[in-house]
Amino acid sequence: IIDEWLEAVQNNDGGFSWFPNGRSNPYITFYLLDLASKMQSQPFPKELIKQALKYLNQSKLPEIYVAYINAQWDNVKSNQEWSIGDWSSFPPVLKIMLGRYYQLTGQKIPAQEILLSLQETALGNFDTGIFWARESWGGALQLASDALLFFWEMGAEKKWIQGLQMEILKHKRLNGWGNSKASALAISALWTTFSEVTEDSIQTIQYEWIQEEGRSSLIFTNPNAVPAWGAILQNYTTRIEEVEAYRRGPLKLDRMYYMEKNEEWVPINDVEDLKMGQTVKVVLDIYNESPMQTIVLRDEFPASAELLFEPSRYRWNKNVSYYQTRNRDAMLFYFDEMPRGNHQVSYTFKLGRGGIFQTGISTINSAYDEAFGSFDENMRWTIK
Repeated sequence: IIDEWLEAVQNNDGGFSWFPNGRSNPYITFYLLDLASKMQSQPFPKELIKQALKYLNQSKLPEIYVAYINAQWDNVKSNQEWSIGDWSSFPPVLKIMLGRYYQLTGQKIPAQEILLSLQETALGNFDTGIFWARESWGGALQLASDALLFFWEMGAEKKWIQGLQMEILKHKRLNGWGNSKASALAISALWTTFSEVTEDSIQTIQYEWIQEEGRSSLIFTNPNAVPAWGAILQNYTTRIEEVEAYRRGPLKLDRMYYMEKNEEWVPINDVEDLKMGQTVKVVLDIYNESPMQTIVLRDEFPASAELLFEPSRYRWNKNVSYYQTRNRDAMLFYFDEMPRGNHQVSYTFKLGRGGIFQTGISTINSAYDEAFGSFDENMRWTIK
């Protein structure tokens, strides 16, 4: 089926188009040849690939793309040279392309240098996932997939392989894979690097429940060579003033209150220096370690709050959009997409009554996986 579709979108000049009978496009030709090279267990007509490579070699595509694809299909001549230049300032995706070119053509020293450069600039950790800061070209999923294949082909340490596998699997836990090319690359990378895992080799996760005076502990042991997931749900009740902030996960939330004073916003440090009628601004700072979809943020109103007019609507703040609305006791923020990094939302209200009040807590969670979330603590206000 795949080779029939490729034949349908290939033109007489050898290039592929976006759709049948369309114009040949060097980038779609590159993408399809790249994807097909990772599926070489599927027999593709040799002439089809030969004509596509010929078209790409005559195109104006950057030479690093052309060199990489030719190496993927073992089409590099022994005396062929490419004008690639200094790769040290390349973004990670191009470093990986060049590294795979060197590795596939037997140039082990430059390939190893690129591998070390990628390791030195990697972020995250081996337990929750490895990623790079510059990942806009092709997206985080495609970058992690290409990196996983390159690290695996280069014989990198097992911790690097598992860290990249974790990044891909975590991405699936937090996002819908709407991009078919990136999805195919991710599945191919996982399938290749998990090739030694069979159904018979999977063992049961072991756990031990240790009960001590005043506390209990659960210790888990994974005897397998691949990551595993599970969930523990504990229901309990506690007084709201005893709730402590939780910010240890990959999705973190921090709430700050500011009061209007002399036409400036001043942090509320002394919770007893508040008066009826003052305007208060709530600032919610969010940090997420991975690109996420479908995030819900709920901030409870302080008992004395009288909201200023806040119509339900979509908003845009720097690099993130969200839908803001309210119900009887909380302000709600819904994020369809949240890129990796720091984000901030805010709203205002007035202090309507005097007395001693609780502010309530603020929570944020991924709708895909409740394990990704955090919450802020309650505060106690004295309003005069």
